[in-house]
Amino acid sequence: MSVRSRVVGSAIAVATLLATSPAHAECFVLTAKFVMEEKSIEMVFSGTVVDVTRTAPAGYRATFEVDHVWKGSVPKRIDLYVWELASEVPQFVPGQRYVALAQHLTYTAKEGVGMAKSDAAVFGPVQCSMALDENIVRDLGPGESPK
Repeated sequence: MSVRSRVVGSAIAVATLLATSPAHAECFVLTAKFVMEEKSIEMVFSGTVVDVTRTAPAGYRATFEVDHVWKGSVPKRIDLYVWELASEVPQFVPGQRYVALAQHLTYTAKEGVGMAKSDAAVFGPVQCSMALDENIVRDLGPGESPK
């Protein structure tokens, strides 16, 4: 297989992964290099979920106490809104620590989590963000403290 064919194939796989469709997605392992270079991933951080609150019939808010930041401007405490009808989104459990990848929610997803009328920036987890390389923290490096 030529290098060009591999590049085109990879680009198609990435575009498919990042499309915001409620259809079933096929996830691949996300590496530190990928998450740091991918423009649609606006935040990469780690933290512990301190609260989960239902905000709509198919959506909830997971509040994180952030300990490390690798990408984006992330405060010490941040809410991610999870639209459960989106494909391949992680489930967050209080008391568990996660490496989270986040992006602005689309209008449809904002509606789904009960935040459509909010003018505030609303962030949610990136599709397939539970498929992280097992060495993601090591490969991301030390990171920074939250703002």
